[in-house]
Amino acid sequence: MSDRTTPLPRATDHTDHPDHAPPHSQGAAPPEPQWISGPAPTTTLAGLLALVVAVLAGVRLTTDIDLEWSTALPVAGIALGVIFVLLGVVSLSVRARRAEHRPTD
Repeated sequence: MSDRTTPLPRATDHTDHPDHAPPHSQGAAPPEPQWISGPAPTTTLAGLLALVVAVLAGVRLTTDIDLEWSTALPVAGIALGVIFVLLGVVSLSVRARRAEHRPTD
């Protein structure tokens, strides 16, 4: 090495520069991870879709109903939109309710 170069500090070497040390090495505890409570939205929607498909398959196999797809698909799309809106409203109301009861520091 040349006399004019300075070695780079290693990630574990914070003894020379206490200002550059990570917060947990200065005595403060690392922040606690925040966990999302409740069921995962993707899993819930996948389960709901599987349930709808199972019910439609059961109805189709046990009855003599012939679906008119030009009517059934728009109705299914509207029903899915209504379900999404309801899930969003429930999610916002639960989040607001949790924010009201969250202790302040």
